[in-house]
Amino acid sequence: FIDTLAAAVVYPGFGFKVKGRRNLKSVKGGAITVSNHIHGMDGPFVAVSLYPSRITFTSIEGNFRLPLVRWPVKWVGAVPIPASTHLLKDFFALTVEQLKKGRKVHFYPEGSLLKNAEIIRPFKKGAFHMAADAGVPVIPVTLVRRPATGIYRLFRRKSLYTAVILPAVYPDPQLSGAKQIEDMKDRAHTSMSAALA
Repeated sequence: FIDTLAAAVVYPGFGFKVKGRRNLKSVKGGAITVSNHIHGMDGPFVAVSLYPSRITFTSIEGNFRLPLVRWPVKWVGAVPIPASTHLLKDFFALTVEQLKKGRKVHFYPEGSLLKNAEIIRPFKKGAFHMAADAGVPVIPVTLVRRPATGIYRLFRRKSLYTAVILPAVYPDPQLSGAKQIEDMKDRAHTSMSAALA
């Protein structure tokens, strides 16, 4: 129901398009999905672009208290990332367990929303750490703005949006520990930056 509702909003309301769906077909089982964080509707954008895969979204705890942000966050059924170090350790372990069971979990590795950012900002390593520990790939999704065209020019001055699903980034078996995590993070960042450019 939520996916259908999200699609009914983002396709006509934001001129939403999805490219690269074929890159999802090769990924079986658990995975971490990541995207840039440029709009309050990023969650619905990603949910629609990755359909029919069911995604568990994550968001920092503070977003659940912000008036304009908390509704889209709750709408997609997001799970809060704890601020407490002790609880974060449990969250990390539980997420790795879910990934091993075949779940897909979404993170915003930039860490915070920056409206209509024109670059892919530096990534935090947590999501890639979990992917490496669980032995699952990371599926990068780049959200790209484009100018209003066609009929949209008649009633919309703001940008339209496209989600570009990129080839999955797998842990390199020749690397281990911090190097494997850094390698996955760098490869995802490079491919997303290229898609945005």
